[in-house]
Amino acid sequence: MGRKPVPVTASDRIGLRVTPDIAKRADALIPPMVKEFAPQGFTRVTRSVVLKRALEEGLRVLEERYRPSR
Repeated sequence: MGRKPVPVTASDRIGLRVTPDIAKRADALIPPMVKEFAPQGFTRVTRSVVLKRALEEGLRVLEERYRPSR
């Protein structure tokens, strides 16, 4: 999470509804993520931050799985 934030435009925003279970799981990850990133000065960890991180990491896994071989 040491990267600089990328500006997000209105056309980049999406609404995403998650199940209560996913919201609860994301909320449970907030405290350990705060502990991990606090030394780097990143202390504002929210459910949204957790879900964005999960989306980034999940996309990376799917890209590795489904990207055509080079």
